[in-house]
Amino acid sequence: MNAPNKKIEAAKKEPDNLRVWNALAKTDPAQTKGFSRAGGFKGTAVKPMWVIKRLTEQFGPCGEGWGIGEPKFETIHGAPGEILVYCTVSCWHGSPENTLYGVGGDRVAVMRRDGNPFFDDEAFKKAFTDAVNNAFKFVGVAADIHMGLFDDSKYVAEVREEFHPTEEPKKREKLDGPYTSKTALWAAVKAFVHSCNGMSCNDELLPFLETQEVKDLIAQCQKDAPALWSEGLPDLPEYEPLEIFIHRKRREFEEVESIANSPGARMVRAG
Repeated sequence: MNAPNKKIEAAKKEPDNLRVWNALAKTDPAQTKGFSRAGGFKGTAVKPMWVIKRLTEQFGPCGEGWGIGEPKFETIHGAPGEILVYCTVSCWHGSPENTLYGVGGDRVAVMRRDGNPFFDDEAFKKAFTDAVNNAFKFVGVAADIHMGLFDDSKYVAEVREEFHPTEEPKKREKLDGPYTSKTALWAAVKAFVHSCNGMSCNDELLPFLETQEVKDLIAQCQKDAPALWSEGLPDLPEYEPLEIFIHRKRREFEEVESIANSPGARMVRAG
């Protein structure tokens, strides 16, 4: 019997130092947004709530498997009329002893071109969010963005496919009936409605409904497309199901015939 390979056994005992990093490094492109700063700098930012979700997936609920310490803010004056805010925050994962630190910043006030100041009441929150994201990048959160991989359109396409696999197009369902596809069945329904709308009385409508072609159409709608027959189409609210349409046309023709045969109408004709 062969002796166990000592290198293999040692490798099994060694911790996987990249286990957390690899679990958090890839970023769903749908959870990012582009940004630009003064001077023409452009980049990609990850949505904060998605970061929170990823941390929760990996470590558990916030406060149990990971957490954030009390933030410390500092404001300084920059260019004339400009006030900057910086946030420093401690974060942890696994246990409070596993501490990470992050720094984030934003502009609280800037001077507009017209000479009036603009104050951003979201600046402190943005600086805090930036600090938290910067802290957790040390364990790999959105590492592909920080490593510049999102500058490669091929990489972005590959990771998008990984998070949102493209579904294979469904094969067109072949129907068992005179109309072998729902497209053909829908076309037949529209032709039927058009023909009925061209009629003026039940003497035309009722024989038409008794034709084999119409009977087959109605039977196939009831079997293969109940929405066309009685349920209606949610995406096409103006569509009138065939069952209701036929009943309405018969009733309208009956009303017209009733009026035409009333004593008053006969007197008008006689006069």
